[in-house]
Amino acid sequence: MAVTTEEQKYEAYVANDEGEWLTHAIFDAHADIGDMWAFVDAALARLRPRYPNYTFTGTVRRYDQVITDIAHP
Repeated sequence: MAVTTEEQKYEAYVANDEGEWLTHAIFDAHADIGDMWAFVDAALARLRPRYPNYTFTGTVRRYDQVITDIAHP
């Protein structure tokens, strides 16, 4: 018998124009969206003055994942 569970998580990160992630965090499904954006905003506030010639983009995205454990017959 298979057991299926669902998992949800959020990921927040700041990347430069070349796609490199400069900071990254994982949040669980119960995290506050405002806290995720506060993380991104704080990272942007630190990075932009330090590297004025670069363009940075902040992103928050959600992952939904279905996990199915298959029992040994």
